[in-house]
Formats: sequence, structure tokens, C-alpha cells
Amino acid sequence: MKRPLAYLGVAFLSFVFLFKSIGPDEVECLFDSNGDKTQELIGTLGMWKETDNGFSLEILNAKPLEDIERQPKRFNIIAYMDSGEIPELGCKVLIKGQPAPFSVARNPGEFNQRDYYKARGFAYRLFDAQIVRSAGHANTLQQALLGLRFKLRDIYERLLPDEKAGVISAMILGDKSIMDPEIKTLYSAAGIAHALAISGLHISILGYGLYRLLKALHVPRAPAFLICMGLLCLYAIMTGSNVPAIRALTMFCLNVAADILKRSYDLISAFSLSGIIILLYNPNFIFDAGFLLSFGAVMGIGIVYPVLSDCFLGKPTDLSNTSERDKINQSFQKILKTITSSFLISISISIFSLPITLYFFYQIPIYSCFLNLIIIPLLGLLVTSAILMGGLGLLFLPLGVLFSLPCSILLFIYEKACRISLKLPGSIWILGRPRDISIILYYVILLIGLYALKFICKKLGKRGLKTMFIALFMGLIALMDFNPHPGMEIAMLDIGQGDCIVLKHGRSADIIDCGSTTKKEIAKYTVIPYLKSMGIRKIGNLIMTHSDADHINGFMEMFEMEDYEKLPTGSLIVPDIGYEDENYQEIKNKAKAEGLKIIRISSGMEFEKELGGLKLILRCLNPSKGYITDNPNEYSTVLEAEYGDFKALFTGDIVGNPEIDMIPKIRGPLTLLKCAHHGSRFSTGEDFLEKARPYMTFISCGENNRYGHPHEETLMRLYNIGSRVYQTPKSGAITCVTDGKKVRIHEFLGGN
Repeated sequence: MKRPLAYLGVAFLSFVFLFKSIGPDEVECLFDSNGDKTQELIGTLGMWKETDNGFSLEILNAKPLEDIERQPKRFNIIAYMDSGEIPELGCKVLIKGQPAPFSVARNPGEFNQRDYYKARGFAYRLFDAQIVRSAGHANTLQQALLGLRFKLRDIYERLLPDEKAGVISAMILGDKSIMDPEIKTLYSAAGIAHALAISGLHISILGYGLYRLLKALHVPRAPAFLICMGLLCLYAIMTGSNVPAIRALTMFCLNVAADILKRSYDLISAFSLSGIIILLYNPNFIFDAGFLLSFGAVMGIGIVYPVLSDCFLGKPTDLSNTSERDKINQSFQKILKTITSSFLISISISIFSLPITLYFFYQIPIYSCFLNLIIIPLLGLLVTSAILMGGLGLLFLPLGVLFSLPCSILLFIYEKACRISLKLPGSIWILGRPRDISIILYYVILLIGLYALKFICKKLGKRGLKTMFIALFMGLIALMDFNPHPGMEIAMLDIGQGDCIVLKHGRSADIIDCGSTTKKEIAKYTVIPYLKSMGIRKIGNLIMTHSDADHINGFMEMFEMEDYEKLPTGSLIVPDIGYEDENYQEIKNKAKAEGLKIIRISSGMEFEKELGGLKLILRCLNPSKGYITDNPNEYSTVLEAEYGDFKALFTGDIVGNPEIDMIPKIRGPLTLLKCAHHGSRFSTGEDFLEKARPYMTFISCGENNRYGHPHEETLMRLYNIGSRVYQTPKSGAITCVTDGKKVRIHEFLGGN
């Protein structure tokens, strides 16, 4: 059998995926039985790092002190300390703190902290941690490597500007604690975030560079290999032993071993063996983005690139019997062919990794393949300069200055190239998170298509091969771009104590309110990720019901984000009132500065748009034009949506007389009511509900909020009229999907 390791790797990966998907959850949380009690644990101190508020420690093989006699299962945990002395790595520690679960995503597209740490084998976390005592022998090697890491980071901070020191620390040391978040976002949006990870490229530069140097110094191959392997293992430990580094280290060792043994090296077989080793060490990595993207890149080079090369590259030209002029022309062609080959490798990686990229990031940086033609060739020079800067700086700090200038220049080129690429038209293509069936179909069609092209090339030659490959690629893109919901979706996002409702129609959306007083940066970490995960590419209207902070601070945040972070937006719709408070004027002025059209709305106005063969009509029921009040809740914009037989009412925080005056305008019974003022007892009165009679009601409020929302009186009024009530604290994001007749409700957390 050809490539038996490849088949074994695929079988093992499939088994691990199925087992981890349907098997029991090995990561249990012991905090459930302890409530808010302080927990004491005994464990081994692993790596630690600095945070904004103190330190984050890895406590390995920990078990609760109170259950130590029963010897329960051991767990790895993360402990957060505000201050204090940290023992040496490898010591046994007695630590106490407040146990808590890792946070889970409460909205589509949101970062799931629990899944992230689960993939790394951590069960839960301790807040306000204190190390009571420590004992035992330290891991001298690991402690020395940690000390070296800190010394190198200090050298980078002293020799480079802050922003550049953060990038080099992430790139060379795997330490992102001092990296500017804006630069990290910039690299990610441009599609070169791989340059920041300790990955195959870094291992190749270090490993093969050192191996060739030792061979040039006439060191025998076997000792040279052992020296390289030892130093690379130390480097991997120092930088955190991430998955791409382990994968690259394994494949490097196999490649050099094949060279020593004079055996052929097969990329796919080496990749399969390294995958098996990593999953045997920690099967949870099967769901890790770094693992999947790293192996997706290798598969792209090993499977897609050979077919692309056959389609677009010719055979090498023999220069032995040609004139000097022809040799010059052919040399240029050879250079062009090398550039084309590099571009095709980048394309191959992108094609195979596309579903993985979309699953985790929801978008494609269109120009990343071209950008990598600049980034990757320069990365070797940058990594070499940074290593020499750190190494010489350890000997004598001024010597490191010799290589600080090349690093600064190269990082300046990186940043400028990223910003230029993101300003080009169509720089980011948002497709959303693909469905599982779409991912399966993508890879089935891709593999069958590649096999068919290879067979055609072998039997019939290359004629028409380019056209067939392009057709295959466009078909795969169409599969990822498929939007199966032509109707309307209404999503109430869980943003804590606040409001945010998204009206999704096709690839665009309108947002009614966006603000929270309990969650920070909701636009960056909740709302924009949700929109992108749904495949939404533009925002038609931002609709401000009133100017309270828990309804607008997310809009304010959007206005301050970089263009590549947010979505293009058309208009800001505000209530047409007679008095504008400070918040009202501020959001209006910021919207104008961003180039948004300002639309004033009052009772009686209507908006229409065609959607899935039906008209979506939005009618304004409040406020009356020029209304004056010192209570922003009273002038809340109230919108009635009509889509076929479906009717919804979005009420903002309306209270008092305006709610009563609005009752005759309501065209009940409603399909959906957005409950006013987070379920306050002072709104959504009996007379209002008697006219509205909503089939279901959505309530947005913070979990265990200090206001007591939703109030029991309001809930009883809703239950008494037979309305089905959905609350964000229990359900997470709540989505209503309708085609104008049928209605389907999805609770992101399942209503638990």
C-alpha cells in the first residue's frame, strides 16, 4: 500500500474526532459542588505569564485538598493572582482561590473560552488565587528556559519601540503579553497572523539553517541532527510547545532522519505521523484552530499544490544548448516561475484551509496570497535578525543594536503592506461560518476533483486543465457562499444588561440598539463577530431607540473601530424629538464624522424593502414628531415590523404615557414582542398586552442584574395572556427565523 501512514493518520483522526464529539466529557468542573467557597488544591506549577492585572498560572495535576484521601481524578487549572511571589517551575504548590468555570460563548460567532482551554486540557479556573506554600524540587531546565525567555523579551523591549518589541516577542518567544492588540488584529485581518506563531516556517529557518551550518563545518550528519533536534526541543519548550511548533519539529526530525538514512521523505506520511503523536498526547487538540490550520496548510502543500503545479507550471527548461540571450530570457522566466510557484503554494494552502478558516474566522483576506509573497521571503531575514539581536544582546546589549534596525525596517514594511492591502477594494470577503454538511461536501468534492484532474492530466494531457481547475475552485467557493435562508431572521443578542436586536435579511442587516452596562467592547467581541459569522457583509441602518448608554455605547464603539474591523454602514436612524441630550448629540456627530446618513424618524413613518418575494414593512409608532421630555425612555423609537403574516413590535425602553398613547396604533395580535425596558415592572402593562397579545416575547437583560429584571409582575402579565417568554440570561442569543408564515425559534444555549 502506498503511503500507509497517510491512511492510518486519516483513520486515527476520524476516530478521535468521532470519539471526542459523541464520547463522554473528560473535563469535569469541581467548582459546582463548592459553590462560592474558597477551594484549596495541591498541584504542580507549570508555565506562568504576566497579565494586565497580575499573573496567570498553570497548575498541573491538581486535586482538592479536602478530597486528597479519596484521590479523585486530577485536573489542570488556570489560577489568576493579583500579586505575590511565584515559586520556581515544577514545584508542588498549595494554592487557594475562588473556583469558577471558563466562560462559554453566549452568541453565535463569540469566542468560547471553555472550548479553547478544554482543547489544552484545562478544566476550570481560580480567581483571587494565593499560593499558601510550595515544596519539592523545581524543574531546573524549564526554569532556566523561562528565565532566558524573560531576558530575551527584556532585550527586545530595550532595543525596539514598544509596538515592534511586542511583535518580535510574539514571533520569536511565543509571548503575546506585551503585543499591541491593534497590531495583532491588523495581522489577522490581513491574513498574515501565521507570522506571529511559532510554526513550521520558524522551525525550518532555525533547524535547517543550523543543520546546514553544522554540515558546512564538517560535523557528521548524525551528531548534527542530534544537536539540532536537542536545540529545537529546548526552543519549543521555551516558547510554550504550541501545536504548530510540535508538528513542525516532528516533521523536521523525520526529514533530517530520512536524509541521514538516505531514504525518501514523504510530506504526507510525515504529517500523518506527527498528527498521530500530537493527538495521542492530547486528543482535545482535534478541535483546536491552531492544530487544524497547521495541518490544513501541510495538506494544501502535499495534496493541492502538485495538481496546481501540473495545471499552471511547465517542465524545467534545459539551458545547456541555448544562446546567451536565450539563457538570460530563460533565467528571467525561471525567476518568474519561482514566484509563480510560491504564489501557487500560498493558493494551495488557502484552498485546503478555506473551510477551517471560515469556521473560526468567518472571512477571507482576499489579498493575503499576494501579501505572503512579500511576508514569507522576508520572514527568514526577520527571524534571523531577531535571534541575532537577542543572542548578541545577551552577551553585550549594545551589540544587539546592530540588528535592531533591520528588525524595525522589516516590521515597518509588514505593517505598511498590511494596511495597504486592507485599503484595496474588496480586501475582505465575508462568507460566515459554514454548516457542517457544507464542510463535508467541500472536502469530498475537492478530493474527488483533484483526483479527476490528476487522472485527466495523466491520460489526456494538460489541455483544458486550467479551465477545469478554475471551474472546480469557483464551484467550491459557491458552496461556501450558499445562503440557505432567503427570509428574515430576528436575533436578540445576549450582551448582558442592555439591548441589541439584529434584523437579518440576506447578506445585510439592520441593528436596533447596541449597548451594555455589564459587558465591555460588545461591538468588537460580540456584535461584529455575530454579524460576520452569519455572513452579513453590510449594515443598512443603525437604529437608536433612545440615548441611554445601555442602548448606544456599542454604536459608539463601532464608530471608533478601524475599517477592516467593522462593516460598511449606511445610515443612523434616530427619534425625531424636540430636545437632544448630550449622548444624543454625541452619537449623531460621530455618525456624521463616519459619513453615515442621519435619518430622523417619528410616528407614522414607514420603510419598505423586498425580501424573499415578500415586503418587509417597518412602521414607526413612537415618538410623535418634536416630542419633548427629560426621560429618554419615553421617546424610545417603537417599530412595528410586518412580513407576510408575521408581525413584531420592537419597543426600546418605552414607559408611561407614550406606551398608553401607542396602544390604538398596535395591529395585534403580534407574533413577536420585544419586551420594553428589559422586563421592568413599569412597562408592558395589562392594557398594552391585551391589545398586542404576543405569541412570544423576547427579554434582554443581564444575568443576576442589580435591577431585578425581568420583574415577576411583568412575567406574570405575559404568562397570563399565554405568551411564550424567552430570556437572554437563560437562552443566550435568541433567534426567530420566518418566511412570512412559519416561525422557528433557536436558543443558542438551549434554554438551560
